[in-house]
Amino acid sequence: MNNRERKIDMARKKAKKAARKPIEPFQRRLETAVWAGWCTVLIWFCVMTFSWVIWQVFLHVHPEWVRCLWGGGALRWAAMQKLVLLFFGMFKMMLWVFLMVVVFLALWLRRLKQV
Repeated sequence: MNNRERKIDMARKKAKKAARKPIEPFQRRLETAVWAGWCTVLIWFCVMTFSWVIWQVFLHVHPEWVRCLWGGGALRWAAMQKLVLLFFGMFKMMLWVFLMVVVFLALWLRRLKQV
């Protein structure tokens, strides 16, 4: 390689390094957001699983104090079961939406690291 080719190669490397500089702070923030998102998904899943197990125990045992907390004698266990199922269904749907956002951010971060 002659002197001119070296200068051109050095200029290309310098331009490539300068082009990456503005992305680096954004990339670090995105890494932090992805990490926080995965932690949130994990905590959300654990809370949902724990709550589901507790409700399954309550629905199996039928304690009277749970009916009193929910409004008294007019509410039946079948209605409570439907409401709990609806609640956990919505909870799971929100988790799936949040999970899709986190996966999108993780894939975007992976793509940015390749550039």
